[in-house]
Amino acid sequence: MLYGDVKKAFDSLDDEVVRHPAIQIQLLLYGVAGVVHAYLCRALLAGEVSAGKFYRKYEVRRETVMQERLLAMPLRALRRDGIYFPRKAGVNAVLQKPGRTRRVIMFFGDYLNQFITHSGFALEPRYQYALNLVTRQGGAGDFKNKRLLEQGLRFGRELWAFSVEGFERERKGRRMKPSRFRALSSGATRTCRKLISYYSGIVEAAPEA
Repeated sequence: MLYGDVKKAFDSLDDEVVRHPAIQIQLLLYGVAGVVHAYLCRALLAGEVSAGKFYRKYEVRRETVMQERLLAMPLRALRRDGIYFPRKAGVNAVLQKPGRTRRVIMFFGDYLNQFITHSGFALEPRYQYALNLVTRQGGAGDFKNKRLLEQGLRFGRELWAFSVEGFERERKGRRMKPSRFRALSSGATRTCRKLISYYSGIVEAAPEA
């Protein structure tokens, strides 16, 4: 799926459609985070960017998020690598301060919600590594550590897979109050699947951890 085709199709969606939980939450919040984690960890493992240059190239900074000091980076830094991100991608409205550039937070504890939902609302032992990564919060030297980068790659791949799973579930709508919402139209679903195909190509380019 070509960059231009995806961008043209997705940018044509109305804002109201993009605010649908299947898109805004599953794809543009959790899904984009999964893509970014997989892409960056693969680049570091492959030596395409050194750990020393990583922070400068991607404008990585620590910022306070829900009373924690976490690593964050603006999506504009990743767009320079030629990756398409919709303008509403990144952290959700609760965390987005007025005027703040859209960004992705690395190893944010909120991402564990996707692992827990996939596991049946209790984190399975095989995902303990994800909890460990979130607890570390990108400590000093982590981006030079091959084992942790491999785990980060796995984290990104699985977060992306769970987000696609969530999209397919949420696109059908929800009838129960108080979180009731309509199903996505067939046209919007097709457009989103183009975006999914595009991002899956990026995630799958990463070698298996």
